[in-house]
Amino acid sequence: MSFANSALLSYFSSWNPSLPPTGSDHTALSIILSTPLLKPPPRGLNWKLTDWDRISPLLSDLTLTALPALPTPNSLDLWFDDSLTKITHLITSNTPTKRPSSYSKLWWTPELTKLRPIHHHTARLMRKNQASPALARAARNTYFKAIQTAKRVDWSQLLANVDSQSVWDARKIAAGRAPDRFPTLENASSPTEINNTLLQHVFPPRPSPPPPLILPAFKDVPPVSPAEVSSALRNPPTRRPLAQVVFLTLSGSRFIRPTSSFFRLFLLPSLPTDTTL
Repeated sequence: MSFANSALLSYFSSWNPSLPPTGSDHTALSIILSTPLLKPPPRGLNWKLTDWDRISPLLSDLTLTALPALPTPNSLDLWFDDSLTKITHLITSNTPTKRPSSYSKLWWTPELTKLRPIHHHTARLMRKNQASPALARAARNTYFKAIQTAKRVDWSQLLANVDSQSVWDARKIAAGRAPDRFPTLENASSPTEINNTLLQHVFPPRPSPPPPLILPAFKDVPPVSPAEVSSALRNPPTRRPLAQVVFLTLSGSRFIRPTSSFFRLFLLPSLPTDTTL
């Protein structure tokens, strides 16, 4: 069993189950599809060349079947299908067909069809010295200016009729390449970088906590040396808590901020604050 869709039907060439067996209970199938470049698509209607001046009076004179007086769902469907068939046949019979190819240009006009052989003919005559270079140059400039004009008119018509479905096709034509599969973000080129950038934008990191309070240092006072601490411990001036003894001893020679927690936490971490000498 094989599955396909209507888009591949025009490129379908063959379906053959004649491949050698693989030893399984499933049979391998050989399906051949012709590429669009090798097999052109079927003919279609060229709506740009529809003769609406001839169709308009015919539509006015077209007589449709009268609607049933007491229509049922079935009779209403039959009436609608008959009316639609008459209108569609009238329009398609006055519309020429076309078969696009890989070389077809949407902006090509009948004027360019006439100017192209003139340009090549004068170019061949000039190479054979049968026409002046000025004549060949004028034919070439006329041809290429008409191409630029046709492109500009076709692009203006495309932008005038663009909608939410065709806006991406217009963007692709304007860029000259397929659009990027990932959004463009500053300083992010790979999918991983784009993912991290979006996460940081949607879920920003929490602000850093404020720094802990640190007592400012006295730049003009040298640090307390271990010898000074040992001397203060050996020669206490009075019977006071040990931290106050060290503070009073050291403050006799220099200015130290009176913070007993400073000595308790940094100078004397192993002794409690209520230790006395």
